[in-house]
Amino acid sequence: MSTQNLVRLALMVGLAFCLSPLAAAPPQFAPGDTLELTVAGQDSLGGEQIVDEQGVVRVGLIGDVKVAGRTERQVEAEITTALKKFIRKPRVRVKLAKLAEYKVSVLGDVRRPQVYMLERGATVLDALLGAGGPTVDREQAELTLIRAGKSEILPLYELMAGKALDKNRLLQMGDVLQVRSLPEQKIVVLGQVGKQGPIRYRPGMTLADALAEVGGLREDADGANATLKRDNKDAEPIDLDALVRQGKAEANRLLQAGDTIYVPALPPESEDGTTAGSSTDGGVDPSTLVVPDGAILVRVLGAVSQSGPYVITATDPVEKITEAILAAENFSGSANTRAIIIARRVDEAGKPARGEAYKVNYSKLIQGKVKKVPDLQNGDVIYVPDKRGGGGGGGVLKSIFGTLLRVATFGFF
Repeated sequence: MSTQNLVRLALMVGLAFCLSPLAAAPPQFAPGDTLELTVAGQDSLGGEQIVDEQGVVRVGLIGDVKVAGRTERQVEAEITTALKKFIRKPRVRVKLAKLAEYKVSVLGDVRRPQVYMLERGATVLDALLGAGGPTVDREQAELTLIRAGKSEILPLYELMAGKALDKNRLLQMGDVLQVRSLPEQKIVVLGQVGKQGPIRYRPGMTLADALAEVGGLREDADGANATLKRDNKDAEPIDLDALVRQGKAEANRLLQAGDTIYVPALPPESEDGTTAGSSTDGGVDPSTLVVPDGAILVRVLGAVSQSGPYVITATDPVEKITEAILAAENFSGSANTRAIIIARRVDEAGKPARGEAYKVNYSKLIQGKVKKVPDLQNGDVIYVPDKRGGGGGGGVLKSIFGTLLRVATFGFF
């Protein structure tokens, strides 16, 4: 054989050795396993038996032998040593004939929900795959492991994606796995983005993911002054310009189901060089505010952080209401956001002035669940009632808006 071929053969042998799998650790006995014992010439001492709950088997002549947690060779050596007192040169062979089987229930939204007998060492993933896997979207499903009366929520999506393997628990006798579908979870993105509205939440979703799904920021978006509202807490500032336009990864963050992202528009410059659209003090005279073409002036009252008149530059009805609330520095902690009132004065030729009022559930509004959204008009008033002070019915409206709108009655629509 040529030297070149010898070198090639040596490389192939070396590569095969490097790629060969490491020898698996020898199995150890556990309660419920079946042990097979053979003693040469002593058939009465051999046979199969199940390891009891204490991890013990009984061997003729020597009695109980602890085998749980030990390998075949370790148990073999112990039995051989013990039998030497009775048999000259005993030849002993020990084998793990069968692993213990555990009764495990896989229930709920899986293809084959039933009780399974699984070999010792089976994991949560083994049971799920054996049951055919979930029948629902794993991103919108919940996996619960019930063991000895205690429940643990496991990350189904991450497990099925090959992640969070530290949560792929070894199963025990009597375990129950329950898969159930969850209501679809949403994130709401409003303001100056490609397509505003609710989007589907996925575990692990980030600000960058949400922006990509709605088509990114518009050219007139003021991403540096965007906000993120979560649960019943005040909206917190987020810098989307740093994330999208400057590429700063540290500006990205994980989102949670129910989050609301709002991206305001850049305030237009007025003729004197000042900008409109920012919040103003509650004592400011509305007549002193500059209202650019296409913008409107509204007043926000009630359970907000800063009541007052505000210039609104948005054009979409949902965006207008959201911009007004955020301009007033968001709701106060006691705000009844399910019964926001929008009131306006209506003047018609030849008829006495009258008032109209619209009641809006803000939570449903930002989720896209309000079919007829009132379009804010110049001079409208937004009143946010306080949970502790009633729901803002007709009498409350009359007392709060009567002077401002100079009308006596309100019609609800």
